[in-house]
Amino acid sequence: MKIQMFFVYPDMGIVNKESNLFRIVDNELKETLVIYLMEEKNQYNIYMINTMTGSIERVFTGKDLDEVEKFNDIFIEKRDNIINGKSLEEIERYILKVIRN
Repeated sequence: MKIQMFFVYPDMGIVNKESNLFRIVDNELKETLVIYLMEEKNQYNIYMINTMTGSIERVFTGKDLDEVEKFNDIFIEKRDNIINGKSLEEIERYILKVIRN
């Protein structure tokens, strides 16, 4: 399995009230976990979509961009743990565990 992780935000910024924060790609399966934000009602909702299962889950709500950046920084710091996961399902569980703790 070859897992890669691409951080998009803040380089690309927010366009039309949404932005990808980062993507985790399994190059063998050609499937992806996408973590993205949507600005809704003066807050930033962060969602995770698994392209393999089609599931979409809201995982975090930030009141401002500082909270979004702190959220993103957590995963920048944990990048090595994430890309060393055995499967996208394992990585998805890991991300949810990190968020909920």
